Amino acid sequence: MEARSGNGKKFLANTGRFTVGIAYFWALSSDAGARFPADASSSALDQGVLMNKTEFVGLVAKRAEATNAESQRFVQAVLDEILEALKKGEDVAFAGFGKFSVSQRAARTGVNPQDPSKKVNIPARVVPRFTPGAVLKEQVATGNAKKAPAKKK
Repeated sequence: MEARSGNGKKFLANTGRFTVGIAYFWALSSDAGARFPADASSSALDQGVLMNKTEFVGLVAKRAEATNAESQRFVQAVLDEILEALKKGEDVAFAGFGKFSVSQRAARTGVNPQDPSKKVNIPARVVPRFTPGAVLKEQVATGNAKKAPAKKK
């Protein structure tokens, strides 16, 4: 089930068990203790280690005290709903987390990287976009804050 705000943006409404999946998806991503890299160590953050979908589903299952199969359905349902909305040209916003939207890229002329003297026509296209929310930006900034090196005198 979906609801529309006054400006026509799509928000996912309370639909029972599906909302639980969204709530845990949000709780996992907004909790200061949650880590998106596969390894929760700070060195993994520094190395840019990424979490794959299976690992993410496992963490959602643990956080939600659900089975991996249930969590897989929750995560896939969230992703499917976002994809369907974007296909229709609709925005999906999670207050504080961010907004998924589509953006129109105009046609342009580029340069062929193999032969810079040749110009290449790049067609117009529609691309997905994510704009992080203020809360997400703040959580990431404070969670990954590193001390600046001391200035030498």
